[in-house]
Amino acid sequence: MISIAIRSLIAHRSRTTLSIISIAIGVASIFLFVTMINGINKASTEQTAKQNPLNQIIVRPRLDKTGLVSFLTKSEKGKLTDQTIEDIKKINGIKNIYPEIQFGNFSSIEVQLIGIGVLTDAMVFGVPYEFIKDEIPNEETWKSSEEPYPAILPRKILELYNLSVASPQGLPLLSEEDLIGKEMIFYPRFSTFFGSSGNDKSTQITLKIVGFSDKASLLGPTIPLEILNTLNRYYAPSGNNSYTELFVETSDQNKTTQIAQEIENLGLSTQYFTKDLKEVQAKISYLSIGLGLISLIIILLSGIAIIGTFLSQIAERRKELGLLRALGATRKQIKLLIMSEAGFIGLIGSTIGIGAGILASIIFDKYITTELRNTILLPKTLFCITPEIIIATLAFGICLSIIAAYIPANTASKVDPITALK
Repeated sequence: MISIAIRSLIAHRSRTTLSIISIAIGVASIFLFVTMINGINKASTEQTAKQNPLNQIIVRPRLDKTGLVSFLTKSEKGKLTDQTIEDIKKINGIKNIYPEIQFGNFSSIEVQLIGIGVLTDAMVFGVPYEFIKDEIPNEETWKSSEEPYPAILPRKILELYNLSVASPQGLPLLSEEDLIGKEMIFYPRFSTFFGSSGNDKSTQITLKIVGFSDKASLLGPTIPLEILNTLNRYYAPSGNNSYTELFVETSDQNKTTQIAQEIENLGLSTQYFTKDLKEVQAKISYLSIGLGLISLIIILLSGIAIIGTFLSQIAERRKELGLLRALGATRKQIKLLIMSEAGFIGLIGSTIGIGAGILASIIFDKYITTELRNTILLPKTLFCITPEIIIATLAFGICLSIIAAYIPANTASKVDPITALK
């Protein structure tokens, strides 16, 4: 029966080719959608893990409990203070706590980029060396007590410049190496947005870029905690002594969720990998549903094409099928004949479809990443191809062909030999 099935496929080349093309298109489309969703999920996981390691919890005040007015004023209610740190340390499983503070006055930063002076309001943050030690060549660089004070910038700032400024304006793109060692002027008593009689550019503090980090705040440069504490005492004495955020490091990443819940019980807000990943995946699920619906339509069209092709073939092959029945072929063997043909078509079509899908993903990926190479959060690849996906897609294409051919096979098995041979 298998031999007859192969000869039958060769004899009906046009219809066989049509069925193979139908399966190939469907499999290639599904392959692209699955690898794209897999790639987006992988990129989202990697990006979330980069910003929030598995054993890190970001702690912030709960504005919905304390109120915005309390958060912006000198009131200690709802603020992150030394007492907050002591309370968190009492929780079992806490390894380290790294506080982040903010300069307590309106301020601005001026920097020269490719011959153009840029002056803009910016917040300045302070963190301890232990928190960003992986981004700094050595401890002495970060703990320098003389100007220019060391500063790190968020990597997203560089990506924003390359995407939103450099590319549209035809300006040179900048890399981290281009900016390392660059100096900035920090005006602790001057604001471009909030002008007042107290605005004064005479006080200047020089900062020097020593690194970039995904941990740094997007709102401005980050400098050593001790230096910013000193600047606050001189230039923002009216500011409060609270912390902007606390970065809590747990001793066991498997207990991060449990520890975060205990911190939330203290009336604080938390952000951590699992929580962020769930939010990201919830948003990606909408994309998955949309692509899934498109895939379903493609599957239905492919299935209908296979059913129509085989029903047409059976109508043309009634005498052949009747002769096989007259020679002793059982209904089960006739079903096997038709479904074997469908299986071969599914195997060939799926193999071609997967090959086309891999080629298309490489072309699309190269084009998209080239055109949007400076886009924020753009992963190295948009399509994540794995052996598991290839095997699963191949099996799916074969199964789809066999299932779609079941109705025609059942119809063929009921052909009456005497009637067919008249």
